[in-house]
Amino acid sequence: MSGLLEDFAVRYLIYTNLIQFQDHWTELLQGKLRLPATVRLENLTAGHFLLVLDRLSDPSMVQFVKHLQSRAQNEVMIREALQELIAWSQTSELSLLDHELVKVDNSIKKTMLIKDWKDLFLELGDKQSLLSSLKDSPFFKPFADTGAQYEQKLSNLDIYLHQMNQIQRKWLYLEPIFERGALPSEQSRFNRIDSEFRDIMQQVSERSERDL
Repeated sequence: MSGLLEDFAVRYLIYTNLIQFQDHWTELLQGKLRLPATVRLENLTAGHFLLVLDRLSDPSMVQFVKHLQSRAQNEVMIREALQELIAWSQTSELSLLDHELVKVDNSIKKTMLIKDWKDLFLELGDKQSLLSSLKDSPFFKPFADTGAQYEQKLSNLDIYLHQMNQIQRKWLYLEPIFERGALPSEQSRFNRIDSEFRDIMQQVSERSERDL
């Protein structure tokens, strides 16, 4: 009898180590041990385990619980990593600088521009790599929908930022040229592009200020 109680004590300690992983208790209590649906984590006692001691004593139970615990631990790690990714997507800000151009009449024309492109692309690449590594996990399935959603968002963001980087570089090259009136035949066309670009950057600047 003492041996049986000792074995039960060991198993009870193993099973109750799962308490921190609440999502998996139903699988253990109702799925494997076939306890009533009214038995929940909140009212679980050692007495409930004693009711199913025969199932609890099955040699396969320890292996089942160890696997469940390993899965729970890995799912917690994935969940925390995704929460970090989501928080980054909601709070990360673009670094801006105040670009000034001295016009021919000596007045100053200001435009907010994006800076630190290298750091921005590196950080975005890190987030994409993180998500890719999470997807390779055999425990990723419960998070597949969220992962797919943010994979698409990161991909779109990568495309938009690279396009914006090219546009800004070309604009910086052309702005002083057209300010000097070097290409009068293309001036009206550039003026339209210049106005649209400045409007976009103004919106980016205002959005950044609202997020502070």
